[in-house]
Amino acid sequence: MSSYRGRPSKGCELCRAKKVKCDEGKPICIHCSKSGHECKYRDQADILFRNQTALAAQKAEESWRKRSRSLQQSNNESAVSLSQSSSPTRRLDSTHSSEIFPSSQTPECCAPLTNVNELSVAFMPYDLRRLAYERFVYDFVITESPHTSCDDPSDALWDFIPYLYEKSGKGSCLATVVDAVSYANFANRCNAPQAVQLAEECVT
Repeated sequence: MSSYRGRPSKGCELCRAKKVKCDEGKPICIHCSKSGHECKYRDQADILFRNQTALAAQKAEESWRKRSRSLQQSNNESAVSLSQSSSPTRRLDSTHSSEIFPSSQTPECCAPLTNVNELSVAFMPYDLRRLAYERFVYDFVITESPHTSCDDPSDALWDFIPYLYEKSGKGSCLATVVDAVSYANFANRCNAPQAVQLAEECVT
């Protein structure tokens, strides 16, 4: 997934259009003062919504990839375990099996698995909940830039949500709302039908 990782310029429109360094003077910068042009700055709210720091994106992406690898490994181990548990059944001698169970009475549990790859190991609800939440953090939560001056407005966005979410109990109003949004976002981003169902359950 490609996403904007740089910090948007706070320079005025004219300086950004000419791609020159703006001194960000208020109410008018030096370049606009010398050229006699109107000095306009972007809305700070627009900057907040567009800015995603590399640090916040990197942390969330690393956590996301770690979770994905862990879940994939767990699913692979489960598939191997199921395959191994079915092996003794397939190794039963057909003659010996027929002596124990007549062909018309062979129990279903002794029928060999046709293809282990056809088995599906469903996500554990906790794993999917955590994956969806971490995807939500990756997509929407922006932490304070370490280079932000104390005189500048904060460029953080919704960075308080992870703290409140971890402190709130599962099933609380806040956790339920965050879970619903996380599931919906995860379903859209990762084409996960199960997440759609869980999102609907959160709001019903």
